[in-house]
Amino acid sequence: MSTTPVLGFSEPHTPEEAMQDSRGDPLAGLSDLSTPEPGNAGMGFKFGLQPLNPHDIPVDTAKLVLEANALVESITTWRKGKVYTYDAPVAGLEVPTFSTILDGEYWCARVSHVNTDTYPFATLVKHLTGAEFKEGEWVIRDRYRHTESEGRYIQLVVRWRPIQWSSFSKSVLEGSTDTFSPEFSYLQDWICVNLEYRFGSMLSNREFNEFILVTPPKRLCDLNPDEADESLVCFVISLVANYTVTAGNVHAAYCSVERLKYDPQTNQVEWAMATCSDARGNLPRKLQRLMAAKAISHDVPSFLQFLNALRKDEDGSIN
Repeated sequence: MSTTPVLGFSEPHTPEEAMQDSRGDPLAGLSDLSTPEPGNAGMGFKFGLQPLNPHDIPVDTAKLVLEANALVESITTWRKGKVYTYDAPVAGLEVPTFSTILDGEYWCARVSHVNTDTYPFATLVKHLTGAEFKEGEWVIRDRYRHTESEGRYIQLVVRWRPIQWSSFSKSVLEGSTDTFSPEFSYLQDWICVNLEYRFGSMLSNREFNEFILVTPPKRLCDLNPDEADESLVCFVISLVANYTVTAGNVHAAYCSVERLKYDPQTNQVEWAMATCSDARGNLPRKLQRLMAAKAISHDVPSFLQFLNALRKDEDGSIN
């Protein structure tokens, strides 16, 4: 998972406020951008809320990342929503939001920009993906760093825990080892996690089970030979895992694609995220859609405040 689910009680937010934010029905006027139209256009894998098993995860990770990048690039062609403005931790922080329908599912997105003088690209990458620049290259030593950070800056997270690959099928691993069998070797860059969210005393806790791929920064032109863009990009891709929910919790579903893009020419970082989700239970989908934009926008200042709270080195810069 890479942000607050679109139910989004990340701060007080009534249905009346949601209606005002979204100016009525969020689906009004939206067309389904299903294949082959823009959105999931031309993609071999359709991002969405379908529950997946390990053998359903695309084998070609490089192709999946290109498809994720195409999805992110399409965001600004979606219907423009409200631009949320926050005065903390950065005065005048603007978070534009967008929405569309892809293959029958409502998607919401945000695109914001971060000042690298205050929040260096390496810091953002470290705490969003777990990647660090060591000895001339970007490496990920802890693929759970992303989820660990979420547990610290998203107040709704009650707990998180890894899900062992052997929980799905003994054939995923070789015997009793932690080594993937040849058939599932493509999963070495993936993790599976369980996150439990509490949305309030009147609602049952929601449980999200996710396959998560985090990628270290690479130049766009290296990911795609047809690209001339030398910007660095890294991704967090979350897919719905077909995993048994804990008794007493509502089994919710969440899918997202998140990208950090650093342009060395402008020294600017763009942080984009697109998501669809369903909190399920007794919560109407329309209400969830109405509250989606504000929920995902609020993750931007929450994450930056989290960085501010981290230990600082002697010169006052954020590690």
